[in-house]
Amino acid sequence: MTHPASQEVQSPLVVGVGASAGGLEAFQSLLTALGDSPGFAVVFVQHLDPNSKSLLPQLSQNITPMPVVEISGRKKLKRNTVYVSPPQSLLELKNGFVQIVEPAEERHPAVIDHFFHSIAEDTGARGIGVILSGGGTDGTLGLKAISDRGGLTFAQEPRSASHDSMPRSAATTGVADHVLVPAEIAAELLLYVRHLDVLTEQRHAHDADSIIARLERELETTRSDLDRTLQDMEAANEELKSSNAELLSMNDELQSANEELETSKEEIRAGNDTLSVAIADLENLLRSTQIATVFLDDQLQIRSFTPAISDIYGLIPTDVGRPLERFVPFVDDMPPLPNPKELTLRGSIEHKVHANNGETYLRRVLPYRSHTGTSEGMVCTFTNVTDLTESEELFQLLIDASSQMVWVTNSEGKAVDDSPGWREFTGQTFDE
Repeated sequence: MTHPASQEVQSPLVVGVGASAGGLEAFQSLLTALGDSPGFAVVFVQHLDPNSKSLLPQLSQNITPMPVVEISGRKKLKRNTVYVSPPQSLLELKNGFVQIVEPAEERHPAVIDHFFHSIAEDTGARGIGVILSGGGTDGTLGLKAISDRGGLTFAQEPRSASHDSMPRSAATTGVADHVLVPAEIAAELLLYVRHLDVLTEQRHAHDADSIIARLERELETTRSDLDRTLQDMEAANEELKSSNAELLSMNDELQSANEELETSKEEIRAGNDTLSVAIADLENLLRSTQIATVFLDDQLQIRSFTPAISDIYGLIPTDVGRPLERFVPFVDDMPPLPNPKELTLRGSIEHKVHANNGETYLRRVLPYRSHTGTSEGMVCTFTNVTDLTESEELFQLLIDASSQMVWVTNSEGKAVDDSPGWREFTGQTFDE
């Protein structure tokens, strides 16, 4: 599939891919999923011994229909082309040309960081960076540079990498917009280019005719794909019927079951839509609330949290799944989390805590109840009670300074405070 809208731009989108140990296999998976014309230029930079001979162009030719070019001298980047850096070479991108440069210092430079910084400088928001399998942290600072200029950044899902140091560094520092396996990275890249194409077409269209025509073409293509799919399914169905005579006698029953499945599918779809709306409402509620809240599972690991928790813990989205007790709170003398059995018996446990920002919070810990009513963790909320605390302290000062006889009771009628004037009048101590 070509991308006419993106081709209107003189310089193509540039996707920089950095890897080290184990990165070749991940890069091959990425290229296979991209197909023959993704609509952008791919530049691959890999840590290799400077004396080794790169086999990457030959290997890449076997798994991608796109041209594969090993960089030498100065080359103008073209769409739908894969460019491969020689072993341990320092690349720079300038004005749409990529070239090999000499390092400014004798020590081995971070080749991926260097190239990613040049992508950020040369292409700005049109730059894209991808970190695959490898050891060390090379590429993390480069991804940050691309992200700071408005570009798109990816890191390979560390569990899918044979060497996870490089992608894990990018993921845990928060500089990667997406953390995915190589095939999913390819899918996101194709969607991103398609999205840019649509925006460009809409921006340059004088009327809606071109958009309608494009949609009609896509609809016709979809119909053709569906027709081919149905034909393939019918052919497979005939083969199955011819290979198993017993299925012929069950055809009516299968048809009836299929109708029931269609009905169930509609019901499931309706239920999924309702669930999606409920989930979206809940996510918006959590984002909009000003109460700092963190949800923990039965292992006291983070399920989710509201943005306001940043006043108490410096959590980021990649901290989900980690134990809360490993994080140092911005609070003096934070009480430890209660024992789950004690919490289940008491229902909730409250403590006042004083944050480093001068605010006072009421920490309330409650059991996390599942849809069956069982306890499957904890919910910790931090309610800002600074104004209430200051009012209580002011009220106490007024009581202590008052010459009047004052006493305060709770909802059960028990005295919880009194003034010195009351004690002098009655001759009783506070305990009495």
